[in-house]
Amino acid sequence: MALTAPRGHLDPTLYAELRSHFDDAQIVELGMTMAVLTGMAKFLFAYDLVEKEDYCEFGAR
Repeated sequence: MALTAPRGHLDPTLYAELRSHFDDAQIVELGMTMAVLTGMAKFLFAYDLVEKEDYCEFGAR
């Protein structure tokens, strides 16, 4: 979601796939977890606290 939905829109196809495995509360929890981890990753890269590999999508941006 972090790399494929930069405008913050949850694609209906993705939602339907998620809904087949999780209820709405679990989808929100997954989204919050991804948001925290994505934010941490961006923070670590911005402050150059991790090594960036050539194949890393975050490091390339």
